[in-house]
Amino acid sequence: MLFLIWVNVFLLALLISFPIMLELNKKVFKGKHKNINKLLKNERKAHPYVGIVVILIGAIHGYSMLGLNFILHTGSVLLMLLLINGILGFLYKRKRTKILRTSHRVIGYLIILAFLLHYFNPWFFS
Repeated sequence: MLFLIWVNVFLLALLISFPIMLELNKKVFKGKHKNINKLLKNERKAHPYVGIVVILIGAIHGYSMLGLNFILHTGSVLLMLLLINGILGFLYKRKRTKILRTSHRVIGYLIILAFLLHYFNPWFFS
């Protein structure tokens, strides 16, 4: 189980690196760095699938730790944020509106905060 948790931490870091690399490419390299463009092309394709895997591993982790009992826990809040962000991401991919893109990014920041809270104080709500 511990291995899956660290896989999820790595995958979450990979998800977070995507918007950072996009901004870096746009602001610093003006979109002209061939290696970063190639990396972003591959990361853009993998991003939704990596997100799905993060959600699935998070659900498995939560089920194995808490069973079928739903407890308001930092992990359950994190999982709900991941689900909401996944839905927003898929909606953005279809509709391409600014509000969906901004919402997806804002929830991404909340996911980072929720992950840190979950890592350092999992029983914060108890």
